[in-house]
Amino acid sequence: MKLFLVSLLILAAPATQAATSLVLAERKDAAATKTQNYITDGFFVGGDKNIKSVALKEIRRSAANNKFERVVFDLDALPYFQVQASAEDGRYVISLWADVAHKLSASAIEKTFKKSKNIKKIQAMPQVEDGLTIFEVQLQNSTKRKNKLEVFFLAQPPRLILDII
Repeated sequence: MKLFLVSLLILAAPATQAATSLVLAERKDAAATKTQNYITDGFFVGGDKNIKSVALKEIRRSAANNKFERVVFDLDALPYFQVQASAEDGRYVISLWADVAHKLSASAIEKTFKKSKNIKKIQAMPQVEDGLTIFEVQLQNSTKRKNKLEVFFLAQPPRLILDII
């Protein structure tokens, strides 16, 4: 019996160590206004889970007095979304739980972000599942600092907004 308990403890130890090293990402609800609530890692969620298809009218950017850079997704409705910040990977992943129709060209998006100090590239990922559209924002390489992200939205007109510092 003692041998059984010792064997059980030895077998369970690695599983216990693995479980304790699991770190959950910080989850924040995206607000309907700017809150100055920035993160370097974790994710923002928001939007309407009942919206299943949307039109993406435009992706645009602007710099605000060297304080932050803003990326705006102009939509015709705001579906449920998740924006994942990964400082370690140097990217943000924007998941829209809807089929997204758009007529944006890669060259137009590239031109929009050419002067960006924070963003190297933004691209629509190939759709692997109906009802899920993913965009990846690759950040400029920066070894001196980690970018910080705030995500919020507007209901009218429907916009998903990312502020990056």
